[in-house]
Amino acid sequence: MAGTDLGARKELAQSLHSSTVDLREVGHQGDVVRRTDVEAVNQRSKVVETDPTAEKHLAHLVNNPGVSFGAVHHHNNMPHADKEPVELHQQLAEADPTAKKDLADSLYNLAFDLRQLGRHEDALRADEEAVELRRQLMETDPTITEDLVQSLHNQGFDLRQLGRHKEALRADNEALNLLRVLVETDPTVTKDLACSLHNIGIELHWLGRHEDAQHATKEAVELRRQLAETGPTITEDLAHSLYNLALDLRQLGRHEDALRADKEDVELQRQLMETDPTFTKDLAQSLHNLGFDLRQLGRHKEALRADKEALNLRRVLVETDSTVTKDLACSLHNIGIELHWLSRHEDAQHATKEAVELRRQLAEMDPTITEDLAHSLHNLALNLRQLGRHKEALRADNEALNLRRVLVGTDSTVTKDLACSLHNIGVDLHWLGRHEDARHATKEAVDLRRQLAETDPAITEDLAHSLHNLALDLRQLGRHEDALHANVEALELRRKLADADPTITKDLA
Repeated sequence: MAGTDLGARKELAQSLHSSTVDLREVGHQGDVVRRTDVEAVNQRSKVVETDPTAEKHLAHLVNNPGVSFGAVHHHNNMPHADKEPVELHQQLAEADPTAKKDLADSLYNLAFDLRQLGRHEDALRADEEAVELRRQLMETDPTITEDLVQSLHNQGFDLRQLGRHKEALRADNEALNLLRVLVETDPTVTKDLACSLHNIGIELHWLGRHEDAQHATKEAVELRRQLAETGPTITEDLAHSLYNLALDLRQLGRHEDALRADKEDVELQRQLMETDPTFTKDLAQSLHNLGFDLRQLGRHKEALRADKEALNLRRVLVETDSTVTKDLACSLHNIGIELHWLSRHEDAQHATKEAVELRRQLAEMDPTITEDLAHSLHNLALNLRQLGRHKEALRADNEALNLRRVLVGTDSTVTKDLACSLHNIGVDLHWLGRHEDARHATKEAVDLRRQLAETDPAITEDLAHSLHNLALDLRQLGRHEDALHANVEALELRRKLADADPTITKDLA
């Protein structure tokens, strides 16, 4: 009877297992599949209690609950489901080296689910073990190469998420080298090859190696362009690579080249958004980048059009997603810049004022926004000053100054902006006839810019401007001797600048 009962359990477990396969094949997902999977595992576990030789079959079977949970997004339960086959395969691999492949597969599944939970440290440990096993297996079985590539790809992803970019680059490079060999005999691997190149571009970008990054990403773009001709599903990947390529070209100061990549990216994002509104956010970001490149090239009317389109998209998005507020403020800030350069100061101050209001709200919950708020206040004051509204400009400049005094306490790079705020406040006070207050502010700007110019000659022109303004206020106060000293220092600096740049001579006149 015991033998009959054991056989019946084996057959029941196998039938339950087959049922889950069929249910998934015909499109059933959810709890019904999961319950059938779990019942199959329970039946097989009872079999193993009396027949240890069935353990290998149980290891295969218990992979299924993780698959079913994945179908219904029960990721919190999935690592527990995946851990059981890992433990069983580890035991089997000790006695039977041929079980290593199953162990590597189980580790791969476990890492996937941990990754879905954002547990990248734990996922990485599983990835590393899977990579080592697959390296060993590949020595005698070259067909494992693609599996190793996938594990290396995942390892690189987890390392990237943990900010370990040098290690991620090593994993991605190993995957790339394997794929370059595979693609020679299997063109279907081209998609994976492009993916590895794209990832390597990301790592090199984060490591500040922008020239190398653009080379890798450019190759990814070329491969994905070819693939997109016959497979439209690649369009999204191509858009991502173009976006990244433009980032690195921009870092290299190659704005014309970045502009070409951004234009192509925008067109692709427009196509994607036509059938899938979730791409709206990506399109807005691509338009933002396009505006930046046009601005750097002095094409302010075109930049304004791109920024306005991004703004309109973000106004719609923010109605259902408050996280877009930061991007909305950025678009308003940029539109203010374009309008300023087009001498539309009234329109510029309206756009920038809205950016200020949004960034004030954001800074209350997120102090990292403070620097952006200071920039918008600075720009608002510029336009108000152009409109002759010096009292309002002074209020904006003073708020920016107070923020920058706080920021410079933890970030000395803000000193340049702090000096700029002091210089501008001096200008506002001068126009309001408050020459003593103006002198104090401008003198502090001079002192800061003198220090900065010692290590950064690019500050010299700003220092000369502040000395010139200081002399103006000293003259208004009747301190002609002091005014002369400030003027002489400004004159000497501008003579030096004129030797290197003849356009400076207008300030000498």
